[in-house]
Amino acid sequence: MSSVGRPHHGVRAPFILAALVVLWAAGGLIGRGARGRGDFSRFYRTAQALHAGAGADLYAETDVPGGRHCIPPSGTVFFFYMPWVSGALAATVWYLFLAALLVLDAWCLRRLFERLDRQRRLYLRLWPWAVLVLSLLAYVSLQVGQFSVLFVTCWLAYLLLDGGLAPAVMLMLPAAIKLYPALLWAVPLALRRYRQLLWLAPAAVLIVVLLPLPFYGSRLPGLWQGFIRATLLDPAHGRLGDMFHPDEENDQSLDNQLFRYLTDQPELTRRRPYFPHLRLDPDGVAKLVAGLKLGLLIVTCLAAWRLGARATTQPRWTALMMLGLWSVTLVLLLPENKAPYIVYCFPAWLPVLAMAAAGRERRRRLGASALVALGVICQMQAMPYAVRAFGPALATTIVLWLMLCRIAWRAAPVRETHPVLDSR
Repeated sequence: MSSVGRPHHGVRAPFILAALVVLWAAGGLIGRGARGRGDFSRFYRTAQALHAGAGADLYAETDVPGGRHCIPPSGTVFFFYMPWVSGALAATVWYLFLAALLVLDAWCLRRLFERLDRQRRLYLRLWPWAVLVLSLLAYVSLQVGQFSVLFVTCWLAYLLLDGGLAPAVMLMLPAAIKLYPALLWAVPLALRRYRQLLWLAPAAVLIVVLLPLPFYGSRLPGLWQGFIRATLLDPAHGRLGDMFHPDEENDQSLDNQLFRYLTDQPELTRRRPYFPHLRLDPDGVAKLVAGLKLGLLIVTCLAAWRLGARATTQPRWTALMMLGLWSVTLVLLLPENKAPYIVYCFPAWLPVLAMAAAGRERRRRLGASALVALGVICQMQAMPYAVRAFGPALATTIVLWLMLCRIAWRAAPVRETHPVLDSR
């Protein structure tokens, strides 16, 4: 390993703090597993039901504390060990798995920074702080046992893998578990890596069919049918429809915040009578949200396509910026965005960290540093609910998206005399 950017004694503090954050989350996850609460406990009960022979009707059933079983067969294979252990032990194993993924993420970041073709030394110096930001953003996800850390690991690994089936698998796995991460397929498209898109089809066969087949056998087609019917096709009780209903506890979603400010939400008004809001027609506000998200997606596509023109001369740096742009866009478009999912936008924080370290003017460095510190605090929801309700986390994500769009748009496109197909 090159000595460039190697952490010395003075920068070990970020690693120590990151380790403490990860260790602190263990108590929350294991406690929830023991008490049968939270997302992980729903995963645990899903594993128990599948072990007992549940079929297509599993996804239409209401879980004991409320809600639906919402993880498809390609995701439930990760729960294969749970039917044979207690909830607390299952949570402990799951925590160790997620913690190991964070260690792998740190290694991936180091390798990514070493291979950058622009600002390599700068990013290597930032590696300890990048690991700390990652652990902070992943804290809530660790506590509830969500898949979010796995998805970030897949996206970082995608940037490291050079060709064939493996990069496509890294993009397909998150989409095969939660569907909406399929938006990240726009990364190879904007980078003009068209052959990678062709590899998504065999990757889908591998993850959707071949991976869960040994666990579920002949039940697999019925399980997928039940998942699709309950998640996508049921207009009254489908999981997809539930995501668009305002949630009084959700402070990070663009949908939810606009409904809070523009319509009357009785539950919020009862608990927070001081919250300012209008009384517009909810149907009209829903159309406004859809229009804003469409506009956001169009702007992202234009910025990403412009950024992708640079991929022929600086492919590594361009791919990292592209991942940051699309990851923060995913967070803004997600109807039910919450703190356990905010780690998705971690790649978008990397160029902001670089700005904090490389700014020529002291004022700009301090501004970028303050944005990182306050932004991570807001996205972690590390503040009283009376403050969180006004949407500082969403405001942070919007600022982050604007900064990534600016970086993408200002990246000078490369003029080419003929199209180049990236073989990766």
